[in-house]
Amino acid sequence: AGGILGGPNKVSQDPAPDATIEQAMLNTIAEELKKRVTSSPELAAFKDRVKINVTDEGLSIQIIDKADRVTFASGSAELSTEAKALLAEIAKVACKMPNPIAIGGHTDKHLFPEGSTYSNWELSADRANAARRALESGCVKAEQVRRVIGYADTELLYPNQPFAAANRRINITILRLHAVSQPPGNGKPTIVGEKASSKDSEANEAAEEESSQKKSAGKEPTKKGAASDVSEEESTEETKGTEKKHGKAHSSTKAAETPSAPTKQAHK
Repeated sequence: AGGILGGPNKVSQDPAPDATIEQAMLNTIAEELKKRVTSSPELAAFKDRVKINVTDEGLSIQIIDKADRVTFASGSAELSTEAKALLAEIAKVACKMPNPIAIGGHTDKHLFPEGSTYSNWELSADRANAARRALESGCVKAEQVRRVIGYADTELLYPNQPFAAANRRINITILRLHAVSQPPGNGKPTIVGEKASSKDSEANEAAEEESSQKKSAGKEPTKKGAASDVSEEESTEETKGTEKKHGKAHSSTKAAETPSAPTKQAHK
């Protein structure tokens, strides 16, 4: 188009105006969603469970589980009533822009029973799809959803605490139409209802959640085929035992592989 026959096509190569307007829209929607969550009695349980972050990819909204407050029941892809209400609010702000949407589901490191044909891959994908259906039941159009991905336990929020409830989350990103040269602001997530925490305080929070999850007497019932509750300590002890066995095997193998000094007879 605009080649030899058509003549030069005068199109501005500077995307700054569009990118600037889009950035302002994303910031406005982020603030609006924060206000909706903090002011709604129905969404009070999500005040410290929603992280809203404007990044170079777009507007990221993470719905994070806590030990005593979950988006999904254990091993299930059925959304809680409160989570459906939150997704309805997210749909309202997402519909104000033509931008595509990406949805991702994440799990913790708890595994399903051995021999199960259902794994964290299916669970995370099913939960992401449950979030998609909830958004589309609002005003989000099916063609607006660009991708739905199940990440299983490959992108833990707290890698040092793989069984923490906070690793179970849904991430909804309103993708940018216009790229930015660098991430806006400091790129740090803003937690609804409070100031953004440092990495250390977030890690401490995750540790407290994991501790309360272990101490809780009325532990969340696990459905048939749901993730087994293997403690991190048990996993560590098992790993140590395995390392010792491997260490001995490695030593003996190394000794067996070391060639003996060549003799004169061998040289002859």
